[in-house]
Amino acid sequence: MRRYETIFIIDQDGGEEKRKQLFEKVSGIVEEKKGAIIEFDEWGDRRLAYEIEKKSRGYYVRLDYCGDGKVVLELERNFKIEDSILKYMTILIDKDTDPEKIAAQKAEEEKGEEAESKEEAEPKKATESKEETASNKEADDNKENKEEENNGKEE
Repeated sequence: MRRYETIFIIDQDGGEEKRKQLFEKVSGIVEEKKGAIIEFDEWGDRRLAYEIEKKSRGYYVRLDYCGDGKVVLELERNFKIEDSILKYMTILIDKDTDPEKIAAQKAEEEKGEEAESKEEAEPKKATESKEETASNKEADDNKENKEEENNGKEE
């Protein structure tokens, strides 16, 4: 199987519901042609580099998938028909790839990122508690100094 990446820009005037229908349609096409979606990455609403059909903003989406040339042809044919698609571009990433291996790699990367975020959170908590302890000691020392000063003034 070949690995492709397609970036397409959707007219933002369609709304959330129209986008969801389009995403389901695209996913259905890839699965129908015996392809596999690796990642469906929504970049969101962004300003266009230049006006397209008198529109200055669009909703960007990146689709990473595996399949053969039939998948790409069918996707692009549907993009041409669909009025809400302003622009699209497909590139070949890899000529021979295994979607199962890619999915396994993605899962491992996510687990690694979760572990790193947990490790980063724990030292921050320890540092915060040390800082709190130090500030509490300073506050106690200040109180003692003030009490001693007040006692010295009273005598």
